Amino acid sequence: MATIHIEGIPQRRTSGDVLRWLVGLSNVRKNQIGRIDVDRSRVRATVEDAALDRVMRSLREATWDSRPVEAWCERPIPGSEPSRHLTQLGRLMKLEADAELSQVKEARSNSAGVGDDTSVHIGRLELRDREIGVGGHLLVALGKPGNAPIPRSRFSVGTPVLMSPQGDQSSGWRGVVSTLKRDTIQLALPEDSRVDDATARFQLDMTQDDVSRERERNALLRAQHASSGRLAELRDVLLGSRPPAFSNRTVDTFLDPTLNETQQDAVRLCLQAEDLAVIHGPPGTGKTTAVVEVIRQAIGQGQRILACAPSNLAVDNIVEKLVRHGVDLIRLGHPVRVLPTLWEQTLDAKVENHPEYAVARALGRDAAALLRKAGKTGRNTLPRDQLDMRREAYGMFDDMRRIEDGILQQLLKTTPVVCSTLTGLAPNLLSGQTFDATVVDEACQCPEPSCWIPVSRCNRLILSGDPCQLPPTVLSPEAARRGFAVSLPERLLKVHGQAVVRRLTDQYRMHEHIMTFSSREFYEDTLAAHPSVANHRLTDLPEVTGTELTESSVWFIDTSGAGFEEETESDGGSRRNVEEAQVVVTKARELLRLGMPPASVGVISPYSAQVQVLADSLRDTGIEVATVDGFQGRENEVIIISLVRSNSEGEVGFLADTRRMNVALTRARRLLIVAGDSATLCRHPFYDRMLAYFDEIGAYRTVWEEM
Repeated sequence: MATIHIEGIPQRRTSGDVLRWLVGLSNVRKNQIGRIDVDRSRVRATVEDAALDRVMRSLREATWDSRPVEAWCERPIPGSEPSRHLTQLGRLMKLEADAELSQVKEARSNSAGVGDDTSVHIGRLELRDREIGVGGHLLVALGKPGNAPIPRSRFSVGTPVLMSPQGDQSSGWRGVVSTLKRDTIQLALPEDSRVDDATARFQLDMTQDDVSRERERNALLRAQHASSGRLAELRDVLLGSRPPAFSNRTVDTFLDPTLNETQQDAVRLCLQAEDLAVIHGPPGTGKTTAVVEVIRQAIGQGQRILACAPSNLAVDNIVEKLVRHGVDLIRLGHPVRVLPTLWEQTLDAKVENHPEYAVARALGRDAAALLRKAGKTGRNTLPRDQLDMRREAYGMFDDMRRIEDGILQQLLKTTPVVCSTLTGLAPNLLSGQTFDATVVDEACQCPEPSCWIPVSRCNRLILSGDPCQLPPTVLSPEAARRGFAVSLPERLLKVHGQAVVRRLTDQYRMHEHIMTFSSREFYEDTLAAHPSVANHRLTDLPEVTGTELTESSVWFIDTSGAGFEEETESDGGSRRNVEEAQVVVTKARELLRLGMPPASVGVISPYSAQVQVLADSLRDTGIEVATVDGFQGRENEVIIISLVRSNSEGEVGFLADTRRMNVALTRARRLLIVAGDSATLCRHPFYDRMLAYFDEIGAYRTVWEEM
């Protein structure tokens, strides 16, 4: 028996429905089809080897209710490179899933209950409302009795949750938080969820992101078992068993006249690539600007593009730039995760603005009203009447979904650019669709399996990112040790070398003194500050008073010898240095007195405990305080870094991952201030070189000069 996977079937179909459909479609006998498992729009079925080819041929162009479906078969390739590498990724995903589950369980056991910011549980919730959102999600609103406020917790928009009857986690519905207000919390559940109106109280518990992980796992399986076709060819290129091909096509005219020579070279490579290209964009070099030019050039040639990134913020960054150039696009994803200014670009907005949607909206409204009526019991209401009302309501929902589905498919097929997070690529939305190219921005920020999700939907893959900045976040130390923290672009650099990569070298963010150390350490001293930023200073800004500080570009405050010892939190976790924090706070307040707007000053630290100390001290100023990881991809006129570590052993902890320091040092535009203990830092070769550089450019100060 062979295992086949089918994606994109209509919701609420049973295994019997699938069996009858397969038999009618492929003209095989019922007994040649084995076990069938249905999970919403996905099917996993076993088929006798003798019937396999006929079934797979019939599924190539198959539709169900006029909607295309996709199918693929698990065919083992014993001992092959695809089998080895992709199987290894699957194992590491399991380690990471176990680590995530342990973290959630630990947080749940440590939760102090109601009103605790660490809580991963909210109980005693009532059903307030429900409606069907665009894309078929059931939107359920919950609240506390008497409209009491929702207690503080770790829940936020996008948090995966389990909604279940109070005190009973054995049954329930998995979804994500879509809206969080003072007295209500709204969830987006799968459309086939049947929330029982009779349940008096519900509870919410934080869970793992099983949907994203399942999409990653299926992407790896599809690639691993592809025996022919474009997916198999791309897989072999990505794994290094086949060299990438390039054409000789040229770019007649660049649409963005501001592109520099290295950006133009990167765009040419991407348009010439038949399989794969990588844009290496160090900080401030206009990587996303080059990506946008690639997309605009491609759609100008009549191509369809799938534009992705690991995070909603990174996707919105692409969307904003494309919209500015008048590109017709659709932004997939829940609207609450999209910037409000981009609402009109979301799939929801485009569907709602479609002339045919008024009928679907009316059906959904009437169905929801009927369900509410069915949930209200009275002396004259019979159970059969309630059942009939529910059946009628669900039938109306089905009609609404059919209309909506037709609108969705028409929009997705006719729009040249579709934008989404990698794990937001829902198979039921994009079933049967292929793109000329997939572009993945910030591809170094996610584990490799995420980048495989769009590979089955494209003819070529274009990646952009910077492997010299922070790697993907990995919770499992064992998975990280075995390579799970290595991003796809980083691995491809080792597999194919410079043939598939173009590095951008002109940077438009930092004063040259801020840029130079990172350029030497991470980019072979190839970066060049554009004349517009090479010597810019705070005193070029209006209303900033000229002093030694505001005339400087880099300022290092050495706390060595001052007795500013680091502390470890009571639970043995993060570290802080309260005295060093006071030095940082003093400098931040001085900048405000000298005329710097609070929004133009950022304070960052590698340690979350130090961030909390700094945030408490600067709460009244309006200055943003964040971890280094949380500031990746962003910039500010002034950045102040608190390094925290100060100990007699010379231990620098996870500061030893110098890519984190590369991110920290390259966030500032005009002034970079670093506070740290040179006696501790100099024990590490990287920081010893950093201190020498600060001394070289005259940036060194002692804490005694600042007190």
